[in-house]
Amino acid sequence: MQMKRTLLLSTLLWMAFAIRAQITYQNVAETLGIEHTYGTGVSGGGVSFCDFNGDGLDDLSLATEEDGPRFFRNTGNGFVELSLLPQGISQPVKQILWADYDNDGDKDLFLAVFEGQNYLFENTGDNTLYMEDVSDQAGMPDDGLNTYGACWGDFNRDGWIDLYFGGRMGNDTTLSRHYLLMNKADGTFEDVALSAGADDPHKPQFCSAFLDFNNDRWPDIYTSHDKTKGNTLLRNNGDGTFSDLSQSSGAGVALNAMCVAVGDYDRDGYQDIYVSNTPVGNALLHNLGDETFEEVAAEAGVALYQTSWGSLFFDADNDGDEDLYVCGMFAGSDPVTSTFFENEGDGTFSQPDAGFEGDTVTSFNNAIGDFNNDGYPDMMVVNTAPYNSQLWQNSGGDNQWIKIRLEGVLSNRDGIGSRIELWAGGQYQMKYAHCGIGFLGQNSETLIFGLGANSSADSILITWPTGHQDRLYNQSAGQTLEVLEGSTTNGQIEVDPDVSIITSTQETPAFAKFQALHTYPNPASEQVFITVPHLPKGEGNRQILPTARLFDEQGRLLGFRQMQYRGEQTFYIDISTLPSGKYHLCVYSASGERFLSSFVKP
Repeated sequence: MQMKRTLLLSTLLWMAFAIRAQITYQNVAETLGIEHTYGTGVSGGGVSFCDFNGDGLDDLSLATEEDGPRFFRNTGNGFVELSLLPQGISQPVKQILWADYDNDGDKDLFLAVFEGQNYLFENTGDNTLYMEDVSDQAGMPDDGLNTYGACWGDFNRDGWIDLYFGGRMGNDTTLSRHYLLMNKADGTFEDVALSAGADDPHKPQFCSAFLDFNNDRWPDIYTSHDKTKGNTLLRNNGDGTFSDLSQSSGAGVALNAMCVAVGDYDRDGYQDIYVSNTPVGNALLHNLGDETFEEVAAEAGVALYQTSWGSLFFDADNDGDEDLYVCGMFAGSDPVTSTFFENEGDGTFSQPDAGFEGDTVTSFNNAIGDFNNDGYPDMMVVNTAPYNSQLWQNSGGDNQWIKIRLEGVLSNRDGIGSRIELWAGGQYQMKYAHCGIGFLGQNSETLIFGLGANSSADSILITWPTGHQDRLYNQSAGQTLEVLEGSTTNGQIEVDPDVSIITSTQETPAFAKFQALHTYPNPASEQVFITVPHLPKGEGNRQILPTARLFDEQGRLLGFRQMQYRGEQTFYIDISTLPSGKYHLCVYSASGERFLSSFVKP
């Protein structure tokens, strides 16, 4: 009886928190310049909704069966296709992940492929986005792998993201295993899967995701396996090893499992897992908070009973809880196809009419972003031929929102593995920063929090992979918060005692190939003036100002500084809030040139 009363109270609070409004989605792919289909391959290929050029707009990267991935830059008025890679990719591309593996402040690119070596491209760091193939020198395994999903996460919390992916060796699952590539902070990786107990062998892998299912701050791993071989939950022991809790936790469901969708759908502070399946029914693993899960898909109304693939939790209507979208494999009006589920706030989901006109094609892969920056989540869905992929634009509504984008300092630069908790109007919600989620998907790293009818968030708590916590209070709705680790604690970052941060083993790797930059005065207390030579005509226009990045004396990126135009080739930045110390200032001009200078603040 007490549990029913609690559930009723929670539902009443949720109803007061949210404005119930009709959300509709409309396909705008062709209108905005995206014409794409994966090909004919079963299971399709990856979709990344990531701002790969750092201009604040979510770009799109879409896999294909032939000729490599396709990249679409968001112009603010549509999308323009770019050619970014220095070579062709002949193998079918599966996963596409943009992430800053070398902590130099720009996005690098990982591609998982079928029948070959996976690719790692390093971003050279200038505005031309030229990518250099470093697969061999970085240590990507060359075992003729068949890789589907991959994910980045800092499993040892040393400040450098690591890479986890499976390798199917043909149809012989006795040779299949996972790779855990530990980032050595020098541009190379070491496979530690066997010693860490994370190889998870002899199973037909599809996708994995890093998550923190027991809230101990150490990234765990969950993997979906095909052919009813049983999914795997690996608990991070915090000492470089993992323990297999698949059976004891109840998470090792035996399905024809495809995706791993992670979200706190019941807002209890623990991450739940959704797994797609054949018409036998999908699984919703409700996290009970004691390192066990309960399968509740049928009771929650999300079992679906169709052949399902890519699935994602997201707050479609910004009412403060996680809704769910599931891709369907079979085309036509008769089969159950892709389905949108609305969270009712009481542990159950409904299936409202949310638009999605024409969403009856062969769909496998999806990702969430906000391409038009209206604060409501849009969705890109990759379809196979003869159907074009779809960009579903959210119609928006009256509910309020706040967006949050993270930048680590001692934590990894992208803040992957951070936990963000938000309170507004008496309601709580939590999100976890992933890089690789669903089925071959990458969601935008700018996280959207729905606030319902509230005009502000009462408080926001960010727990970084270091264990450091930043707290923000009374944040107005309708804004994007760019939070730098330590920004609310005067730059002081508290690292958990069981965490060891590794500084770069290279000598100022981010500063290679830079030209000298003239800055004055030096020392400086309030402002630093910068003369940038060889700027293209019109560089002084605010919209195309060069980018300034600030590093500490050890070469760790502290963040971006807004450059103000003074005249001719001169700019200035505000350093009044910086503590005393020596700093490196790096400037990337719109022409692709890179400049470096140093200054001291007394």
